[in-house]
Amino acid sequence: RPRNVSARRGSRRMDSSSSTISTPLPATSISTPSGATSTWNNPDTGSYGTITPSPGYVENGRYCRPYTQTISVDNETRTIRGTACRQSDGAWVIVDTGS
Repeated sequence: RPRNVSARRGSRRMDSSSSTISTPLPATSISTPSGATSTWNNPDTGSYGTITPSPGYVENGRYCRPYTQTISVDNETRTIRGTACRQSDGAWVIVDTGS
């Protein structure tokens, strides 16, 4: 499995060994139409990026969507592909990330 990429809160460098993405996946970004790219930024760290969801599907009773996210920190940009699933309370949870 590919190693994950993280833009850590309080840190301005990319870390290829982290297993989480500190910048949360905004629900409004993953809820946009397939192929529609939305942008985000974190003024505390200076990081910014984009999120583009793909068509969704139902798995184990949950609605899930693959997505592509870019994360830019200090002129270094990484692309992360993952999957988020909507929980019963409406919140999106990242269930898979890769590079």
